[in-house]
Amino acid sequence: MRTSLIALNAIIAVFFMAAFVFTFAGRKIINATARDFATAKTAEYAKPLVALAEQAAASPMVKKLLSEAQEEVVAREIEEYHRNPAEFVARLTGKASTRSLRLPSNPLTMRIDGWKIKIRAHYGQVLGRVLGDLRIFTGTNFIAALLAAACAWRGNRKPRAPLVTVSALLLAATLFSSFYYIDSFSFFHILFDSFLGWWYPVLLTLIFTRLYIESR
Repeated sequence: MRTSLIALNAIIAVFFMAAFVFTFAGRKIINATARDFATAKTAEYAKPLVALAEQAAASPMVKKLLSEAQEEVVAREIEEYHRNPAEFVARLTGKASTRSLRLPSNPLTMRIDGWKIKIRAHYGQVLGRVLGDLRIFTGTNFIAALLAAACAWRGNRKPRAPLVTVSALLLAATLFSSFYYIDSFSFFHILFDSFLGWWYPVLLTLIFTRLYIESR
């Protein structure tokens, strides 16, 4: 059993170490994969911003500050958003993003064009949170598997036999936490903007503690 635990935990540690490194080396691939999710979240976030832009555009004071060409561009962009919010956000945050209007420097006109700046910023924040969450998840599992392998390695004598038990429990906690993260969190909780973040290592620790107490 001890040998199996060493081998299994070592494999898991190597896997999650590679996954952790990939969150840096393969950032572009992860961003491309998460793009649809980030676009959908940003489209929802943009709704109140677009409503404010519409109110500002309809204001007589703002109309005095804009040329007819600028008014047409503002109206067209708002209409494009309402027609297909996700497509508009995808185009706005993509490589061929629409350019911001050169409007007069005024707090009122910023409501018209500033919403697009906020959309880009929010989109970047969503992708950043996805990456951060993945790094915490993979990094925590790497450390847990490494500790489990070390415990099994040192538990080769009777006085150290409990270390083998600790190794097995750490392995079980890591597998259970990973299953919870993938099955119950990544594709469902994330839709409600509920990222586990640093709560993931807390979750793993609590599961391990519960298993350890029950095993005694």
